[in-house]
Amino acid sequence: MIRYNQVLLHCISEIAKTDKRISEKEIKANEKLVLQNEEVNHVYIIKEGIAKCFITENNGKDYILEFFGIGEIIGELEILNSSKSLSNVEAISSLSLYKISKQTFLEILKFNWNFNQLILQTLATRLAQTASRASYQQNYPLEYSILKLIYLFSNQPFKLNKKDLSDYLGITTRSLNRTLLALQQKGILEGDSLNLVIDQSEIAKILNSFEK
Repeated sequence: MIRYNQVLLHCISEIAKTDKRISEKEIKANEKLVLQNEEVNHVYIIKEGIAKCFITENNGKDYILEFFGIGEIIGELEILNSSKSLSNVEAISSLSLYKISKQTFLEILKFNWNFNQLILQTLATRLAQTASRASYQQNYPLEYSILKLIYLFSNQPFKLNKKDLSDYLGITTRSLNRTLLALQQKGILEGDSLNLVIDQSEIAKILNSFEK
């Protein structure tokens, strides 16, 4: 699921009108904004576009933690913990970002109570959503997790591909293809694709049947 934070975007947009230390940065699709295990000296807030945040394991396997949309903040944990980057962040589409230095970010947190509260709320929301995601992936069959993600992404502005889907769920491509085949045989997905054949109301009914 792509995360958005319109309230934080509005807040930083207002701050940027008077704080000239906040600059803007543009990167192209498929470019990396942050590299795993490297120093992080800036915080970024997305104005436009979508990015993915993922960890590359020692075996070369990627595990997607989040998809970030407009208003989402990147690099705040590393700045707050004075640590190297926990993950990679790569642009899925072209990105337009607010770029804030470490010193400026910490000063805004200290002197702007509204911004401080929004960052705390963002961290709390991410923690709750991560717990929820772990719960349904642990307690429901793989078919449910895959179908739920395809359903959630069906209204998003970019197409979810098989690699990102398997990386997000932390499964092998083989496991993914086996489950997709089962969904195709049930007439839920179209051929060898992630396109839904039935409408969203029917998908919602199927998901509800798993949850009962």
